[in-house]
Amino acid sequence: MLKLCDKFKIGSDGDLNYILYELKSVKDAKTKETRHEWKIAGYYGKLSHALSGALNKHLIGVLSEEETIEVNSLIDTLNSLLDDIKKIKLER
Repeated sequence: MLKLCDKFKIGSDGDLNYILYELKSVKDAKTKETRHEWKIAGYYGKLSHALSGALNKHLIGVLSEEETIEVNSLIDTLNSLLDDIKKIKLER
């Protein structure tokens, strides 16, 4: 499993696909308690596509949470995410 940040990680089905997981808040129907679960956010044939998918989903989340957002704030968010991705060390 490749952890991108607190909200996204990438795994594999062991065959052909990379699987993007997103940490979601889930409310239990019986107890009404909220818990966090990793949910599948997408299947990708290439790691670079899974990384792009995580970036796009994160940006969609940021834009949907904010009523308005300044361009500079969005650029800072993108730069922060790209820095996090660059810090990932892939080892064999």
